[in-house]
Amino acid sequence: MASFNALDSVWSTRTACLLGVVSLLLSACQPKSPEDTGVSAPSASASAPSASSTPTVVSSKSAVAVSEKATPAPVYPLVADDESVAYSPNLWGANNNYLFLPYAPESPVYPEVAGPLQFRVLRFPGGSSANAYRWESGGYDNWFFNERIVPALASFPPERQADVAQNQNILTVEDCASVMDGLGTEPIVVFNVLHPPQETRRFAQALKDEGIDLKYAELGNELYYAGYEKWTGKPEAFMPKLRAHAEAVRSVFPEVCIAVPVGGNHHGYATVAGAVDEQLDDKTRANLERAEAWNAALAADSFFDAVIVHHYAGYRIPEVVDKGAAEMDGNDTDFQYDALFYEAEDSPAWLTERFARQFPGKKLLLTEWGVLHKVEPWFQNWAHGLFVADFLLNLAAQGEVWDLSCYHILTGRRFELFYPVRTADKSWTGELARTIPYFVMEELGAALTAHDHIQKLTVAGLEMAGRGDYRYSPVAAWLLSGGEANGQELLAVNLSDRPVTVSLRDLGLDVAAGQGTALSCPELAASLGAAHRPEPGTATADIPKRNELHQSGAEVILPAYSLISLNFP
Repeated sequence: MASFNALDSVWSTRTACLLGVVSLLLSACQPKSPEDTGVSAPSASASAPSASSTPTVVSSKSAVAVSEKATPAPVYPLVADDESVAYSPNLWGANNNYLFLPYAPESPVYPEVAGPLQFRVLRFPGGSSANAYRWESGGYDNWFFNERIVPALASFPPERQADVAQNQNILTVEDCASVMDGLGTEPIVVFNVLHPPQETRRFAQALKDEGIDLKYAELGNELYYAGYEKWTGKPEAFMPKLRAHAEAVRSVFPEVCIAVPVGGNHHGYATVAGAVDEQLDDKTRANLERAEAWNAALAADSFFDAVIVHHYAGYRIPEVVDKGAAEMDGNDTDFQYDALFYEAEDSPAWLTERFARQFPGKKLLLTEWGVLHKVEPWFQNWAHGLFVADFLLNLAAQGEVWDLSCYHILTGRRFELFYPVRTADKSWTGELARTIPYFVMEELGAALTAHDHIQKLTVAGLEMAGRGDYRYSPVAAWLLSGGEANGQELLAVNLSDRPVTVSLRDLGLDVAAGQGTALSCPELAASLGAAHRPEPGTATADIPKRNELHQSGAEVILPAYSLISLNFP
């Protein structure tokens, strides 16, 4: 790879690591000299602490350790450029794959695994499945039932299979209430607007009868896709029916936030108007044209309070979309990292400008976000976890224009935070296994639910990483404050493969009283691109650790590939 910046050796050595170097010896990835990278590695005593010998993750915050033997290294000041802004507590939400209801939420350990994440909002009954949901029978329209449910019939517990085969009681309103009550969350409900508005009103009443005080109502899922035109007709012709559904929900919940889906954000290219025709296949072009017409029809109306955005990392970058998973798992792995972390830093501001401009005065709800489905190397790995932290904290820094977000997905089959475990004969055990990003989300949940203001920090003097247009800061940091917690909390991610020392001197914090930890996975640092699900009973090396954070005065060492949390009174 050609040299681009002072940290170029950090990224140019990464491909070799990903293609077979799984050793934890950081010396294999050392730069030629400190001047080559701008970051020199501390001595062994100051590097990221080794993993605990126990397989459990230490949940308590340990006291800050003082490193006395650190080798002199470049120090990069953290600077507070932007003002602190308030963020919505409902940014902390998730989707849940309710088609897995028989063996996930009914597992006796479900609250034990899902509870520590502290999500404020869960989406119900799902995404595409919501456009076929029959709330009264707990089943689905035939097209969806035959495509998704019938092939999975054998996966359901024997006592449920008779009902499932009859397309009933697969997922009920009672199930919704049970899951929300068990986790202490609130639902954002996606109504099937392809059915008559009278059904929407009865569905809303059924939710109210179950004790749910609905705050958010989503009218359909991704109806801006061209494939839905056979049900909706042209977008402008469907607006009166969509308005009728909004009125039906408000007749039961007068204060509800009515949200409608808008398109053009994850169809393969950055914008509708900016797409280059010769780059588009017929399907993509049809989707973009439909999204443009759909958005224009909504922008000309005013019956809704918010717009629904979906965004998956990678869709804005044609090179990632075009090459697909197979080719991107080889020599272009470096570029995948650049693209992914560029997305995390750039997309929240890009999405804000894109949709706030077209729908002024409307709230923005991000009810699906995560990693691009096509790129399998991001399946469940440490890079995915760091992306999750970087993206969500940058979204919070956009302020209260974003009223809600739901990560995709809490539990399911792909990109989940935990998943049901199956035996060799594919029967479900009731046990739930955590994936690597789970531990990052646990840390974020504790921080974001404890505070209500965030301030984006700049790392002064540290050059951008990446290649071409896809450049980003190798270290990103935020300062959280307010809310139920006393004091302030510093969160930072180090996306590079060696420690970086930062100074807190200019932040006005009582650094001597700080306490914190570094969440890192040093054993996986040389294999970030490997798809990985840690099974129950797996080796300690496969589980991220919370280690002591090394601090000397106002200087803090951020371990390679880490998320750090530092609390100040």
